[in-house]
Amino acid sequence: MAQKRRRDDRRFGRRKVHRVPSAQYTDLDEYIDKTHDTLEGIAERVGSTASYISRIRNGWCCPRPRLAARIAKYAGVPIDSFAKTWLRRQSLKRSA
Repeated sequence: MAQKRRRDDRRFGRRKVHRVPSAQYTDLDEYIDKTHDTLEGIAERVGSTASYISRIRNGWCCPRPRLAARIAKYAGVPIDSFAKTWLRRQSLKRSA
């Protein structure tokens, strides 16, 4: 009986995991340069604003995990590229 309850808990208690395919581009900047997609187009498809996508692209902010997964899935970039861009921007601010 305990095993059956555990199996049911696993089936109904899990959250949906956002699967991200393998990356085709190194970061969002490269994706935009090569595909000529606009910030407005990306924002519309992932449910955000163009100004927020611009801030993510330039490293001024790092998106929340769910939005990062949607952007990564749409643009074909690795999820950690957002954090890397943000950290690169932070190191430039400290050295200046």
